[in-house]
Amino acid sequence: MLTTDRKEFFEEGVKISISQIEERGLSGFDKRKNKLVNALEALRELEGCDLALLVVTDISTHDSLILASGDPALLEALPYENRDGVFIAPGVVSRKKQVFPAVWGACRSAASKISATA
Repeated sequence: MLTTDRKEFFEEGVKISISQIEERGLSGFDKRKNKLVNALEALRELEGCDLALLVVTDISTHDSLILASGDPALLEALPYENRDGVFIAPGVVSRKKQVFPAVWGACRSAASKISATA
């Protein structure tokens, strides 16, 4: 499921994976959350990514929920509200035009924190 619609980005030594699933309604998300988080963490480790995201987009409301796995400094820098490990992204539907630019900006701002702890 995570590899069906997945893109990798490699910028300035940071490898990011962003998968996207489009749904009509998000009512079943909570039941699948733990399974998706485990799969996302396994994918990140297998692919050697610094950050892996799963964007679950409700195509009827044009909102997304984002699961993320990666370096804590990168996760903390993400520009979305974090509710119990789920990032809330209202109005976000495009991985290329909305998610990647926001995530890449967060990665760049977090780079100093990561290199300071390395």
